[in-house]
Amino acid sequence: MGNADETPVSFDEPSNNVIEEIGTKSVIIKTLGNEKMCITVMLAVLADGIKLPPYVILKRKTMLKDQLPTGIIVRCQNQGWMSTDLMKDWLNIVWNRRPGVLVHKRRMHVLGTFRGYLTPGRISLEQRMQPLQLYQ
Repeated sequence: MGNADETPVSFDEPSNNVIEEIGTKSVIIKTLGNEKMCITVMLAVLADGIKLPPYVILKRKTMLKDQLPTGIIVRCQNQGWMSTDLMKDWLNIVWNRRPGVLVHKRRMHVLGTFRGYLTPGRISLEQRMQPLQLYQ
């Protein structure tokens, strides 16, 4: 059994707390100017505690030419979030290559109700991968 979910990761999180004298009329919060820049990361863990490789989605059209860290999968998408095509890619690249996939025929994959997960194409792909699972 495995559980997966995606989460946004911001490059610049401004603090909610500031230190200033009582009665000050305006307070300046310094940031790096990247408050709106973020990536999406799909994280998954199996019931036995094994963590699957993070699936990182960058908000860009083309892949970076820089050397990327090993142990993560990086993809690009215009809006920077999970799409139906990226969900299919995640299922093939991460979920179908997890440890023990060939040994354990029965498996369960738990996802939220995000619309990107519930498309007919993805559901038909899951039905081929997990034929005993029921869908609504």
